[in-house]
Amino acid sequence: MAKYHSHIIRLFVIPYVVLFPLCLISYAGDYNEPDKFNGIKWGTSIDELKDMVLYQREDDKIVCLGKYDTMKFGGADVIRKAYIFTRNKFSSVVIMFKNDKNADNIRKFLYDTHGYVFSDKVDPVHQIHWIGNNVNITFTYNKISKDGDVVYIHQEEDLRTQFFRLLGMMDFIKAEIILNETLNKTPNDVSAIDLLGNLHFAKGDINLALETYKRAISIDPKYAHTYFDRGSLYLNLEDYSKALRDLRKAVQLEPGYAEFRMALGAALFNLNKPNEAKKQLMKAVQLDPLSTTARFYLGSTYLKLGEENLAIQQHRWILKNDPESFEAQQIRSLLKALPQ
Repeated sequence: MAKYHSHIIRLFVIPYVVLFPLCLISYAGDYNEPDKFNGIKWGTSIDELKDMVLYQREDDKIVCLGKYDTMKFGGADVIRKAYIFTRNKFSSVVIMFKNDKNADNIRKFLYDTHGYVFSDKVDPVHQIHWIGNNVNITFTYNKISKDGDVVYIHQEEDLRTQFFRLLGMMDFIKAEIILNETLNKTPNDVSAIDLLGNLHFAKGDINLALETYKRAISIDPKYAHTYFDRGSLYLNLEDYSKALRDLRKAVQLEPGYAEFRMALGAALFNLNKPNEAKKQLMKAVQLDPLSTTARFYLGSTYLKLGEENLAIQQHRWILKNDPESFEAQQIRSLLKALPQ
């Protein structure tokens, strides 16, 4: 165990935010946008639907399953169809499937329905986006794990979700357009101003990002996301003391967000405060058991505290459940470096 501990502490240099070079293909513009899914119009109140079964509830989102749903989509067999309601209004759908045959059938169905997107590079993860005025559709399939999903998002419901989807696609132009549309209507919309700060950060303009975050805080000093976003910027700059100040404030204002707890734990870890980091990271994993990054930081914190067995549990979970992640690559590098 001591060998495992000493090697991983030397190896552990992981950025808080990592941008992966994915194969991203998108169809932007006018396409056959659906105004409903499975007969349910976007924006429909959950109270109007009698055949929804509660699956999960978190903050302002409710996830339901259809009581009478068949596990078919686009001529393929699927594992699950999840209907998501934001503030009780129908806002998105997640469809999960497995294996190459179902992936081929679903991809063909989406091409036929919404337009073909050419791609000559699809390994290991094939991801296709249809970006519309009101609805975004994303197809994702991992040819290694054989897992895939289709996500429909009615983007008018959640500006933040729409923004980060575009940011993940590196579509800075459309991200800026949707923010400016909101700010033209409501100049002091603190959420849009905060996201504008994120856009400046993504473009590499740190000073402008910080000025924009400061403006957002001056408008609404109780908006937790701004403290989280500015704290995340400081994490990336390795200014951990400033990150700690902002991230403590974010958690104080909104203690139920797993990502806030995870970022605070990362700051504490890098400030050599492992006991405090452990507390925050355990809470982050409790709030979001599927967070690979939170589990990686938690495992590394266990190692700092000499709790090797608990660290190995977290790292084994990552290797089993998220084998293609950056964190899994770090763990495999560690294992190769260990003496045989």
